[in-house]
Amino acid sequence: MDLWIRSQDKTTLIRSYEIYISEQQDKYLIRAKRTSHVLGSYETFERALEVLDEIQDELISSSYFPGNPKEEFLVCGSARVYEMPEE
Repeated sequence: MDLWIRSQDKTTLIRSYEIYISEQQDKYLIRAKRTSHVLGSYETFERALEVLDEIQDELISSSYFPGNPKEEFLVCGSARVYEMPEE
């Protein structure tokens, strides 16, 4: 299952391949590695890390067929969108 992420400013919608935190001018940015798009900007590293954790949770919860105790089967044929929080 694909997870798409919409940027804070609503102008970018990308598939989540490699997302990372970078620091720039006392802000912590969540960026997409392949394109270097800034998806969100946060005042603290801790908040940026919380948002990255939320994205990870979305990937984990949407990647496996619900009810399968072994969690071996990927769900196919649909996508999800994660919208970056303002703060």
